[in-house]
Amino acid sequence: MLVSFSVSNFKSILDTVELNMVAADEVDQSFPSTLIKGEGFSLNSLSVIYGPNGSGKSSILEAFRYFESIFNSFDQLKRPPKNKLALDDPTRMGVKFIENGNYDVSLTIFDDEAECIISKYINSRWEMVKIISRRS
Repeated sequence: MLVSFSVSNFKSILDTVELNMVAADEVDQSFPSTLIKGEGFSLNSLSVIYGPNGSGKSSILEAFRYFESIFNSFDQLKRPPKNKLALDDPTRMGVKFIENGNYDVSLTIFDDEAECIISKYINSRWEMVKIISRRS
């Protein structure tokens, strides 16, 4: 289950934007059937991204697809489309999800390499894996 997704320096997105699936407390009483209950938290089973034209809605979805493609084939690193105001800065993405434990994945993409840090919380302890990929 997706808990959150964040991205910065991707297409029209300059500063960090986060899509957060954690339900606000007041939602629990209003729409209980739309929630996925966890231990001490609730997740929305449905979220909507809305805003005016040109505000970055499609960029968030493209960033998520880009993250998925990089995560599935990290050895075939592709340059992300960066924001024109930050061409020298890395693109950063992060995902938190729950799947047989809690996971926190951080992806930083520089011009010639990418760094991925995967932290997982299983059996009451955190484990971390760091992966670096360089373009040839």
